[in-house]
Amino acid sequence: MSFFLVCNLGHQLAGIGSVGGAVIDTSNCYSGFPMPIIQIHGTSDDQVGYDQYKVDNLVKICAAYNGCNPNPVESNLPDLNTTDNSTVTKFVYEGGRNNAIVELFRVNGG
Repeated sequence: MSFFLVCNLGHQLAGIGSVGGAVIDTSNCYSGFPMPIIQIHGTSDDQVGYDQYKVDNLVKICAAYNGCNPNPVESNLPDLNTTDNSTVTKFVYEGGRNNAIVELFRVNGG
């Protein structure tokens, strides 16, 4: 839903957040504005598969569109719940037009 809004109403948005979502078809996508984006996605998602929907690639495309540095700052977040068998790696693409950044929170095993 968030990516649909960017493609169709990007000129009316200040940024988007997507949890477990992905873009399926960008052929009609238009947004002439830098768009800060936060994406949260689990690598074990069985509905919108992380690898199946190429979430890493989607985030890189968004970063490139925004003119961000293609090399993200990567960090591992503290594992606050050691019983859930998941961890989180954060990727931040900075330096975009109008200070737009793109962030991915990859939930490893989630």
